[in-house]
Amino acid sequence: MRLLLLIFVTLILSSFKADKSGPWIVNKDKNIILYTRPLNYSKSVSPDSITIRKILDEQNQSIAFINNALNTNFNSKVIIYLYNYDEAMEKIGTNGGGFAFASRLLGKHIFFTYNSKLHESVKYQDFLGKHEMTHIIVGTKIGKTKTRLMAEGYANAVDWTYGCTSIDYWIKKYKAEHKMVKPSDLLINNGAKIPEVEFYPQSGYFIKWLFSRFGIKKVNKLYSINKENFIEEYKNVTGELFSEMEIKYLDYCYKD
Repeated sequence: MRLLLLIFVTLILSSFKADKSGPWIVNKDKNIILYTRPLNYSKSVSPDSITIRKILDEQNQSIAFINNALNTNFNSKVIIYLYNYDEAMEKIGTNGGGFAFASRLLGKHIFFTYNSKLHESVKYQDFLGKHEMTHIIVGTKIGKTKTRLMAEGYANAVDWTYGCTSIDYWIKKYKAEHKMVKPSDLLINNGAKIPEVEFYPQSGYFIKWLFSRFGIKKVNKLYSINKENFIEEYKNVTGELFSEMEIKYLDYCYKD
C-alpha cells in the first residue's frame, strides 16, 4: 500500500512539469507562500524585496477579487514558484507566463515567469495577474472542468487580459476583422483549430457575456459539464436552446 502511494505521489509530482530545485528565497503573507530566486542567481534579474512585497500584496488581493467576482470563499494557502526569465523555459516549459496545479494531496501551486523587462517596457503593472489564481480557485471551489472553453473562459473573463493587453483590445480587433468565433466552435474539440491568440480572449468575452445574462451562480452550474453533453445540458441549466443563445451572442458581438 505504501509503495502504491509513493508511485501515485511520484506520478503527480511528474505532472507538474516543473523543476523546483533551489536555491529559493521564501516569503509568506496571508494566503501566499512565494518562492523567488536570490539576487544575482542568473543573468536575468531576480525580484528584490520591494518587488516581492508587491507580488505578495497582488496575489492576496487577487484572491479577494476572484472570490468576490465568482461568489466563492477560497481561503487556502497557495505556493508560488517564480522563475527568472532566462531559466523559465527550461524549468517550466515557458518564459511567457506559467501554469497552475491544484491537488488535495499536494496543495495549490502556481509556476510562473518573472520578467523584469516586461514591467519596464509596457504599461502593465501585474506581476502574475489573476489568470492562474482563477484556475486554482475555480478548480477548488466550483469544480473540475471538462472543457477548455470553461476553464480558460473563466480565467480570461476574470483576469481580462491576454498577452499583457486588455481583452477589450482583442475583441475590438476581431470584431473589425469579422473573426468572432461561434461558441459551438470554441467548444468543439476544445477549440483546437482556433489560434490561441483568438481562443483565449474570445472564450473570456463569451463567459463574461454569460455572466451578465444569467448571473454567476447559474453559469457555475455549467462549469463541470463535459463537452459531449454541454449543448444539451446548457438548456437544462438556462432554459434556452444552445442554438438560440449562439444567435443572440453573435448579434451582441456585431451590434455596434
